[in-house]
Amino acid sequence: MNDLKDYCFLYTEQGEGTIKYQGQEYTLADGGALLINGLYLEHIHSKERKDWNFYFILLSGKNISPYYDLLTNDGVCLLPFSKYSNIPTILKKLEHYASPTTIKDAAILSKYITDILTELFIETNNVKNTIEVIPNYILKIKELFDTKYAQPHTLDSIAKQFHRSKYKLSRDFTKYMNVSPIEYLICRRIHIAKELLCETDDLIHDIGSSIGMENTNHFISTFKKKTGVTPLSYRNKHQINSLCD
Repeated sequence: MNDLKDYCFLYTEQGEGTIKYQGQEYTLADGGALLINGLYLEHIHSKERKDWNFYFILLSGKNISPYYDLLTNDGVCLLPFSKYSNIPTILKKLEHYASPTTIKDAAILSKYITDILTELFIETNNVKNTIEVIPNYILKIKELFDTKYAQPHTLDSIAKQFHRSKYKLSRDFTKYMNVSPIEYLICRRIHIAKELLCETDDLIHDIGSSIGMENTNHFISTFKKKTGVTPLSYRNKHQINSLCD
């Protein structure tokens, strides 16, 4: 990674990795995007005992620098996952033109790179605007779901805890988080379950209980609805020789 003279764009398709840049480390998780100056990239590596599938693209040309200056803060443009991002779709299209053999292919490749940079600009501004306007009580509910996901939360109990009507709470949470409160909680629980399936040999029932889903059949059906496979199938697919993506 020494003496790269291009800008670097990284996007995590699956897994999680770490980038050391200008003496600091940055984590790039599922759906995370990063734009940096390659001159100051020291190393990249996956998390211990985990696979990391990612795109690594070197960008050069007189048009890249203005985008970089527009996008970066302290030399880094780091964006978390956004389910509304078009970057994954653009990257899939770009793959077909990675080694252009005609002028037309080169032009299409250039367009897709510009599309990625434009999408980064849109996402960057969305993140800035979101941080500015999200009510504090919504952030506290999100933190509660992120850390206390195993507790038996209901819309009524959350509304009572935060002294809001459940209708306003649901409306506000959905507005700022782009998903309903209960749906967010379910997704958080499934995310933790996926990690436990990969990293432990705990029984399916025990994993369900640990994330707040005591009914094993309900846990299995919810997991399959969200991932397309049962918990056991997910474990068999991803837990290979104690390594998991």
